[in-house]
Amino acid sequence: MPLIPVRGYSLDILPKNYGDKLPLIEGVLRWNIDGDAYFLCAVKENSWRIVSYLDIAPGRNDFFDDSRITQLKSAFNRTIGKGLSFDYTFESPKSRCRPVTPDDIPIVGNLSSAKNVYIHNGMGGFGSVSLGTAKVLADVIADDIFGTDSSAREKFNYLSP
Repeated sequence: MPLIPVRGYSLDILPKNYGDKLPLIEGVLRWNIDGDAYFLCAVKENSWRIVSYLDIAPGRNDFFDDSRITQLKSAFNRTIGKGLSFDYTFESPKSRCRPVTPDDIPIVGNLSSAKNVYIHNGMGGFGSVSLGTAKVLADVIADDIFGTDSSAREKFNYLSP
């Protein structure tokens, strides 16, 4: 299975003072600085998360590039942070590996060589898409087990395997 491990970085943003409230974000904010894409979303009440970068990370689950966290802080401070009327703090720097396919198209469905083996992998930066494709794959598996036809398989025409 052709998968490439990539590493993404994230950082949580919270108000420094308990009484201050971050504005509510619905969905995801996206912006670019010098060719890098940044994403900001609400992760819980009064907490935002900034996410960026997908570095190729072959076989290294322990690698953490501190400069990426510095870049996340700088990107936030230079843009959205300027518009806040109160002090904020950065917490919980994280780095996570995720599998990506060479063509960036997830591998979802059953294997042609083993019809009872199903794959749901290679989502990479499309983690939110995985919930929808998992539901469709569950429908496909149910169709195969119970001999029904929910037309779920047609939804996989644009995906691998």
